Amino acid sequence: MLSKSEAPALGTTAVRLKNITKRFPGIVANDRVNFEVKAGEIHALLGENGAGKSTLLNILAGLYRPEEGEIFLREEKTTLRGPADAIKKGVGVVYQHFKLVPNQTVAENVALGMRQPRFLLNLKKIENDLTELGQNYNLAVRPATRVGTLSVGEQQRAEILRALYLGATILALDEPTANLTPKETEGLFTAIRRLAEQGYAIIFVSHKLEEVVSLASRATILRGGKAVATLDLKGLPGEKEQIARLMIGREADSQSELELGMLDEVPLEKKAAPIPEVVSAQLTLQVRGLHVKGEVLNSTVKDVSFEVHPGEMVGLVGVAGNGQRELAEALAGLRRAERGDVTLNGADLTNRSARQVHRAGVAFVPEDRLGVGSAAGLNLEDNFLLRDYWRPEYSAGPFLRRKAVREGLGAAIGQYSIAVGDAYAPARLLSGGNLQKLLLARELNSQPKLLIVANPTRGLDINASAYVHNKLRQARDQGAAVLLILEDLDEAFLLCDQLLVMYEGRIMGKLPPVRSAANLENIGLLMAGSSLAATHS
Repeated sequence: MLSKSEAPALGTTAVRLKNITKRFPGIVANDRVNFEVKAGEIHALLGENGAGKSTLLNILAGLYRPEEGEIFLREEKTTLRGPADAIKKGVGVVYQHFKLVPNQTVAENVALGMRQPRFLLNLKKIENDLTELGQNYNLAVRPATRVGTLSVGEQQRAEILRALYLGATILALDEPTANLTPKETEGLFTAIRRLAEQGYAIIFVSHKLEEVVSLASRATILRGGKAVATLDLKGLPGEKEQIARLMIGREADSQSELELGMLDEVPLEKKAAPIPEVVSAQLTLQVRGLHVKGEVLNSTVKDVSFEVHPGEMVGLVGVAGNGQRELAEALAGLRRAERGDVTLNGADLTNRSARQVHRAGVAFVPEDRLGVGSAAGLNLEDNFLLRDYWRPEYSAGPFLRRKAVREGLGAAIGQYSIAVGDAYAPARLLSGGNLQKLLLARELNSQPKLLIVANPTRGLDINASAYVHNKLRQARDQGAAVLLILEDLDEAFLLCDQLLVMYEGRIMGKLPPVRSAANLENIGLLMAGSSLAATHS
């Protein structure tokens, strides 16, 4: 564990990247980027999806090596030969998707990254050190507990503690609040500020401008692989508007302001139209007493009941790993329910196959777009056809009508503004935004009665997010019932007509999508497993 004396002195330069250039086939991900972070500073790294943030973090983590440019750590020029070399030189990166081994304890995960000793480990000492470190920086965690049983907030604290224990004085956090409850976010910010006060250099990557301006002292904005500006945020008038303009290359319109979290309320024109009384009495989806076995205990769905009406968008919110994925897969026919009922317009769909569920009118866009939602090695035409190959317009007996498929894909590419160079290129080469558009085009092509979408804009930039949001609203306004699985409360407030809060496989309560202090507190309590009745009694 790094001794306190090894941390750089406050105000000195901890990281300096000079003219960093990194190329991939057909793209310059980082184009002569200059970036500097001082010890004791919280420095935000901002930009749209594809701007080069992840590439820059991966260079700093030793995962990529730049073709051009220089890296200076604590004023010394260095070459990072791999992740182990970066850790040895005091760089720690905590990614949005954690890199912990779930069936090992927190202390064992830390030991995996230790270079010494190689054979005789004193796990008890590691546990005690981690407990002390957590107390010092408001990062309390249970070192002897298996990672798979921890909440997402605890897993994130474990990732940060591992980096600190292994000697990091430069800490990069990639979208650290994406999966946290409001209370956990407050605790994380306290820990980040405390680390900065002790001389740690913090790189904070987020798309939430409200968080950025409240936490960071400076921000570097990337656009198109270039560092277009570094701003001093303290005392800067209209800081959010300036950041937004630099990120997207123009003045932010109302839609962009919504996507960036710059507006407190959703404009009336973005709200759903009132559901007519004659329609609102109907039910598209009805779930009663559903039980579904999960991967771990916390994700087992227990006695879940709810309804979704035509022309309604319902958000299922909660910290990841509390049964949302298992519930969505059971509704889509990808996972068996142990008991309970699922009906669609009165027809029983409980434990029907995925094909039967789809033909009944259910469309599903999973969170894992590449691994589950598409066949990464197949071309776009085949991916577009995956769900609807049996339809008469696309097949004649055992043969496919390739001309009709090409025409259907061409229409979808035009209608959904999917940027593709070659329709016969594998799906894995699409950007996250374009792949999500392709999946939405495929699923909405069948005009579903029920649309289920998990984290629809995770990893997408502002423009792609706005496009996806508009398509979801269109589906709702045309009469589809829409169920969204969401971990981002800002997105839930932006899109949904009502919110269901899930914790450890149960629906804890139903709340309106209102961004008020009282409602935020109630949602946070439910996401953490508290009962509102018990809290207010």
